[in-house]
Amino acid sequence: MKFPDPFALFLRELCSTDSLTESSRKTATFIRTNEERCEAPLLFKSMLRAAQHPRQRERLIFSLLDISRADFEIVTRALRMRQLRRLFNKAACFPQAVTSEETMLLTELGRYGITVMNRCISAGRMASTWMRRMAEGEPVGPKERTLFARLLTAEVQLLKQRTIWLSENVDAYDMRAIARLMPLLSVCDEQGSVLEEIASRLENGGSLGRTVLTLEYAMKSDYFEKWLRKTGAEPSLHPWLRLISEQRAKLIPTVQLVAVATLSRLLHRTDTPELTWIAHALSSCTTEGFRMDTGQAINRIQPLLAQTTVTITGTVLSGTFSETALTALIATDMLPRHLEEDADEPSPRELVMRCISNDALLLRLLDNPKIAGTPGLVAKVAATTRSLAVLQKIATKRELYTGQPNREVPLALLRNPAHIPLLHLRPFMNVKYITLMDMKDILHNPYGVRKEVFEEIRQIVEQRYR
Repeated sequence: MKFPDPFALFLRELCSTDSLTESSRKTATFIRTNEERCEAPLLFKSMLRAAQHPRQRERLIFSLLDISRADFEIVTRALRMRQLRRLFNKAACFPQAVTSEETMLLTELGRYGITVMNRCISAGRMASTWMRRMAEGEPVGPKERTLFARLLTAEVQLLKQRTIWLSENVDAYDMRAIARLMPLLSVCDEQGSVLEEIASRLENGGSLGRTVLTLEYAMKSDYFEKWLRKTGAEPSLHPWLRLISEQRAKLIPTVQLVAVATLSRLLHRTDTPELTWIAHALSSCTTEGFRMDTGQAINRIQPLLAQTTVTITGTVLSGTFSETALTALIATDMLPRHLEEDADEPSPRELVMRCISNDALLLRLLDNPKIAGTPGLVAKVAATTRSLAVLQKIATKRELYTGQPNREVPLALLRNPAHIPLLHLRPFMNVKYITLMDMKDILHNPYGVRKEVFEEIRQIVEQRYR
């Protein structure tokens, strides 16, 4: 009996819809799970050898270099109050444009005395002072912590509203525009989830954390050190370990490192190993930004930087790690962009699965006939998503559940455990949409099927055989 290759299975788990942090955790788990079955150097070499596709190798490398964001870094950026300042400007200049959610937010902030722009800025400065006091181990009172947490959650709330607006207003027929929007949405979602976690920790009396390699954090520092020593016994792996050690010392934010790696790749031949140009990108980075000399390649690279915030001085490229400034250099799977391949429109399947968790963008994509016309794609969404808005759209829009490409959609909707109203599901409990054999299969294998759906199908089958 032939057993599947565990390394190939591991690399399949590092899917393009995962964040690099999630990929890093999976990598750490795989190393720890197989530590007794395989010596550390051989295990690492086998992982690298199994990554045959360029995107697999890039994802594996960046999973080794991913860092958990520094609380101080992300909180400092949030306390600039960009979203709140934009809201106060909007309320002062265009009060009729303020939404009901924004009005409720302004009312709540008013309870803390934050009623105008200047007070918002002052509150952000006070919160910065509290953050420094926490860093020095000084106590910060519960009232101050509550206001601190509320400022962060307000920024997150407004940031989410902004990303939803972008998702709802992108052209559903322009696949390339949607693909370019996704890195920005991913960065904003990541920042929002981190800030929400920090706000919760602050309210519960917790402290702010430090930056660390995600791999080290997931493996625990003592084991990580031991793994480095064991792997270092193989000289051919030293360049990889030097790369990890350099990132461990510099702790460059992963999103920014990926963006700089896009530029570094342009300076090398297309057949250059990933380790070479990623190491060059890391060596070009500092905690403040990056600086990279392009030499004679500047004339070829310059036209590709029109939509970025990169500064060009002679042949030298430089930039800072400001919030979302370099997202134009990041691909939809959060890896370096291959700019020479951008002329190709992303496939509908690839695009849909990468934004499966973004309801607003997914709803827009479902309006595109290319999505409904891709065999099995809508069925995959119907089986995967738990968003009632998305599921109800699929169940009520005829183009999404009829035709040969969507013949599996009705069954996927019936098997989905989300509470789709039975009013929308009953029309599919019919041999016109699912076969009697499929209905029997649901009765024999009801795992995940809602009880009320199971009962209705049971009654239909019993009536059929009465």
